[in-house]
Amino acid sequence: MRIWLSIVLTLFTMSVSAATLTLGRGIDAIAINGEMLPHNTQKQLSLQSGEYQLIIRFDQQMKDGSRKKQFTSKPYVLSFHVSGDMTLLAPLSTREYRKMAYAFRDQTPQWQLKDGKGETIAFTQVVLPGKSGFAPYQDMPAVVAAFYQQPAAAQPAQQSLKLAPNSESEALRQLKLWYEQATPADRQAFAQWLAQQ
Repeated sequence: MRIWLSIVLTLFTMSVSAATLTLGRGIDAIAINGEMLPHNTQKQLSLQSGEYQLIIRFDQQMKDGSRKKQFTSKPYVLSFHVSGDMTLLAPLSTREYRKMAYAFRDQTPQWQLKDGKGETIAFTQVVLPGKSGFAPYQDMPAVVAAFYQQPAAAQPAQQSLKLAPNSESEALRQLKLWYEQATPADRQAFAQWLAQQ
């Protein structure tokens, strides 16, 4: 009897801690935490609570005047914390090629990561660096592997940090993350700045 009870409790605990990440229209998941995902992955990923790096790109056929044209963005690495169900949406809800191209023009598109209540979730994003030359993302497994072989200091600077409004715990988590990555000189400069505030 105790064995069955422990099995049931274990299964219940596992099901409670799982979260679902739903990908919006046109978003393709390429890899998660360095592990390649099968091509044409489902639009829902089941994740446990914790830190994740998701490599995605926007890829969809769109209207360009009276004809259709394929829009494919560069791949982006999104880093975020999973604590419950989430939805990742494209920067714009449009089917027009020119509008979507404009949203990606400066390589900092405004992806939307929302929790189950529709509130914004904090994340960082960087463009996945491709190989030099023609077709930089032709061999995606090699590009992803090369990105994860870089030492943390050599990885590209975080281009965009989105903090959830009125979320002190998330802001504190981000501050701690950046403080841990800072050099001793940066920490001292930050402490001096903080004392002046």
